[in-house]
Amino acid sequence: MNDFGTGATITYAGQVVNGATVIPLAPDVSVSGNCTPVDIDIQSMVCEGEGLAGGLVQLQTLTATAETGRTFVWIPASEAGDYGLEGEGWYDADEGCVAEKTFVAGEGFVVMNDYGEGATLKLPSAL
Repeated sequence: MNDFGTGATITYAGQVVNGATVIPLAPDVSVSGNCTPVDIDIQSMVCEGEGLAGGLVQLQTLTATAETGRTFVWIPASEAGDYGLEGEGWYDADEGCVAEKTFVAGEGFVVMNDYGEGATLKLPSAL
């Protein structure tokens, strides 16, 4: 237990990456999140890697109860029209529509990666 006493504060300082943040996706299940200092719209996050068609990447929001979590599925461009997307993007598996979700800075999520090695999740530049 840390006891800092009354009025203690912690100050965070540092640099912000100028460019996209690329997160390697481990095969199977891992915990990740919006590691940037700004809110990110889900449609600005991109899955990349060899052989992405024929596999599956899902994001599940982290919540205290399973009833309120949401599942988003990455749809490659080759399948986008089947899901109402104009190009590759995220589909809301729970609502059955194009995903609309903003991940606030620091918000976590669970990633399920059935593609195996080499898949990445690319977050847009924070600047």
